[in-house]
Amino acid sequence: MNLEAALQAARQGRLYPAVILHGGDGDARRRAAVELGRTLLCEAAPEARPCGACRHCRRIAWPAGGVVAAGAAAADISAAEAGRSGRLEAPFHADFQVLERDLKTSTSVDAARELMRVAQVSPFEARGQVFVIASAESLTGEAANALLKNLEEPHDRAPRHFLLLTPSRLDLLPTLRSRSLAIFLGPAVAADPERAQALARAFAAAADAYAATGAAVYLLSAAEALAAAGAPGAPPGAAGASGASGTAAGAGRRAVPGSGRASAGESAGWDDPRAGRPWALAAAAVLESVRSVGSVRSVRSVESVRSARSPQSPESSPVPEEEAGPLGGQSSPHQPPAPWRAARLALAEALLTGPDMRLRGISAERILEGLVSRHLSPLAAAAPAPRRPAPVRRA
Repeated sequence: MNLEAALQAARQGRLYPAVILHGGDGDARRRAAVELGRTLLCEAAPEARPCGACRHCRRIAWPAGGVVAAGAAAADISAAEAGRSGRLEAPFHADFQVLERDLKTSTSVDAARELMRVAQVSPFEARGQVFVIASAESLTGEAANALLKNLEEPHDRAPRHFLLLTPSRLDLLPTLRSRSLAIFLGPAVAADPERAQALARAFAAAADAYAATGAAVYLLSAAEALAAAGAPGAPPGAAGASGASGTAAGAGRRAVPGSGRASAGESAGWDDPRAGRPWALAAAAVLESVRSVGSVRSVRSVESVRSARSPQSPESSPVPEEEAGPLGGQSSPHQPPAPWRAARLALAEALLTGPDMRLRGISAERILEGLVSRHLSPLAAAAPAPRRPAPVRRA
């Protein structure tokens, strides 16, 4: 079911008591929850809900006040109405309750039980109640069970709806999914292509320098380049670029990953252990380095291979450019050779598991360094040593 169908069911009083809002970004899920809450509690005629003008619609908003439903009528009180009332109504409604994550990595059972306690009393002023769980995927096992009990034993005197917000419905317990109606809000927001390309250039430069020299300091530089994915305020291509093109000392300078927000209300920095956007951006940068940035002939350039085959050697012969790729294999002018390409693809896949490791208390910086080293370091040892010219025999 899509959001429009859910709104129509809410207008007709047929919406399922538990609804999962998944997909999209955080702002899209919050906007959908506010719009559903207004539709469910609006006191206008069913076909006109949400009207945006009644006392319920005007006061239903996200607690922080930064997210409202689309449309000026639903977002603000008109100037004339504000003049008549003499003041703006507070953006708070007693029958629209939002439970946000109270711990760093989870929503505690105490917070969930407090919400469930409110759900046992009658509505304060509307005909029903709406309870929103902002990060349903972060519910602890006990908290999820407390919610499940209320879903299995609904209140019989007034309608109550629970809106579970999560990036993916698969992040919830199967018991919660089986008792809820899932509404898909569309795919997640794609990573910024320009930023991914900038990160890819910095990462590829560091990875190519490591492939050419085998110096482990360039692995740290590659991890530093990917760490910029969690620091929106920093120039995307700054991290790691100096280390890849300059001295080893420059490559060894590491910036501590920062934090930030890609959009209002959507956590995207490393400080949030559950944030998946910086890991997705880092993975996109690695994929971009495979597709277009291209570490072509990066382990040993054509010149280095030709110099290895000295003209004094009887076995020397012209080296075609396609033979000058890493590991002595062939490479196209637009892609890294096969072993390095496979390693980067595996690294991109591993980066998507970053949030799981963050929940174990490992810092993002250590995770990035570990993943980069695990996938790239074995290949440098496999690169063949350059040929030495054959000694010249004197007659």
